[in-house]
Amino acid sequence: MAKNVSEAHELWLSSPGKKGQSHKDNTVRTVHLPPYKSFSGWEISSYRDKWDLIEKVLNADQTNASEM
Repeated sequence: MAKNVSEAHELWLSSPGKKGQSHKDNTVRTVHLPPYKSFSGWEISSYRDKWDLIEKVLNADQTNASEM
C-alpha cells in the first residue's frame, strides 16, 4: 500500500494543477476509496473483505512473540 500511495503522490506532484500551476509538496497522502482510483491507477476494491490477510499477519506476530 505504501508503495502505491507514494507512486500516486509522485504522479500528482508531476502533474499540473487545475490552472496549470505546479503542485506543492506536502505531508498529505491519500488513498482513494471505490469507485475512485489513485493517480497511478491503483485501487483498493480487490482487498474488500480480505480479513484473512490481516489475520495472517497477526497470527505470524503472535507466533514470533511466543518464540522469544
